[in-house]
Amino acid sequence: MSAVAVELTRLERGLARITMSTSEWLETPQKLHSYETDAGGAPELHPELVRFIGQICSCERQGVCAVGCRWSRDSSAKHLPDCDPGCPTERMHTSRHHPDRHRLKRALRQLRAIAPAEFDAVNLIVTRKLSPEAARQQINAGRNARSQPSYSPQDFLILMIAGTDKLIASF
Repeated sequence: MSAVAVELTRLERGLARITMSTSEWLETPQKLHSYETDAGGAPELHPELVRFIGQICSCERQGVCAVGCRWSRDSSAKHLPDCDPGCPTERMHTSRHHPDRHRLKRALRQLRAIAPAEFDAVNLIVTRKLSPEAARQQINAGRNARSQPSYSPQDFLILMIAGTDKLIASF
């Protein structure tokens, strides 16, 4: 096996670790409270914080409607203020955001700040899922439009290896 093939295998493992979505890498949440308030007027905990610390309540107590509440007959109607909402976890919704997305975004921002050329190469491969050859062609098209020399396959491979190493180090 050549040295380039060994290096590419190592980089593929590093990029796979970065781009895989798993719940093992839960980051510390950035927000404590959401913009909503609970029935008592206190701010509700942010869903990312709830997911980070685990379930708040596990009693699974069902809500009880007040006398005259129409929600049981018509689900489009709202509950009355006197209705008991039940267990607070029923109101918590899971976030659509993936926690490891923030780590990757932060690592890519650091790479863009310290090495813009390597960032261009790695960004097209990691975020847009382009092949290395398609990424090289796209970067060369932009460089040719600005009257700059295009990258050879070897030059682009060096950029990709250097950028991926820096990205893995900052991740």
